[in-house]
Amino acid sequence: MREIKFRAWDTDAEKWAIEDFGLGWTEQWTLNNIFDDAPTLGYVFEQYTGLKDKNGVEVYEGDILHICSDYNDDEFTVPVVFVDGMFEAKGSGLLCHVMNKEVIGNIHEHSELLDE
Repeated sequence: MREIKFRAWDTDAEKWAIEDFGLGWTEQWTLNNIFDDAPTLGYVFEQYTGLKDKNGVEVYEGDILHICSDYNDDEFTVPVVFVDGMFEAKGSGLLCHVMNKEVIGNIHEHSELLDE
C-alpha cells in the first residue's frame, strides 16, 4: 500500500506551509489545529502520487516533470495533474506509464519551466 502524503502551498505567503505530511484517521484533527480551523483557506494541498522519479525524488501533484521519450528523441516539460481519479503527466498519459521522468520544479515556484 502506498503512503498517503500531502504538502501545502500558502498562496498568500507564496511559500510551502508544510512539506511532506501524512494523514491517518486519527490525525485529521491535527490539520485543523495547524491551519487555525480553516485548512483550505489560502492553501493549495497537493498529494503524493506514490511514485518517484529517476533520481528517487517523490513525485507530487503540481510538480513539473522533464520527460525524455524512450521511443524517440522527444523531450518535454509538463505538470503532474489529477484528472478523472488518476495522476497524469499532463498530455502524456498516466503518470505510472511515463518512464524517464525527472522532477525539476513545481508549478508554484517554477512555472516558467513549462513548455505550454
